[in-house]
Amino acid sequence: MDAVYAVSTNVIIWSICIGVNLGFIYNYINKNLIGAFVRRVLDETHGEDSAKTMSELGYKKFGFFKKVLLKDGGSLRRYVSVAGGKIPRATNEEGVEAIDWDSARFYVSLEQREKTHLSYSKPNKWIFLPIFMVLSVLISIAMTYIMPFFIEALPFI
Repeated sequence: MDAVYAVSTNVIIWSICIGVNLGFIYNYINKNLIGAFVRRVLDETHGEDSAKTMSELGYKKFGFFKKVLLKDGGSLRRYVSVAGGKIPRATNEEGVEAIDWDSARFYVSLEQREKTHLSYSKPNKWIFLPIFMVLSVLISIAMTYIMPFFIEALPFI
């Protein structure tokens, strides 16, 4: 039972390429789409006293992704806070207690303003996403041809 499975360098190189490109896409979505909400909260609020609801911030609908990111423990809650510390809950027509997104008031705390400004102040330009993706593919193509020469040149492997 002492089997060794060797993965080819091409699989490793292209796996890294796919991971890097997924990271580029995630960063673009985070900075541009999610960042638009964070920038609006940052611009229009100055502490808990000026916290605003989604409708006051100009959003008619509260999308699924914003709900996931802004719920208690969500990733955006490191930057965007809710007045009172927790999202309010209300009882609906069926008598079930649910999160009341319409009355939740969001703000960026004074302690987090600098960190939030550094993270989300400017959106990424769209042109950089395809440029970086093409560059990563070109580098991966080059590495698939170069890596075998490096591996043969190393005497200790």
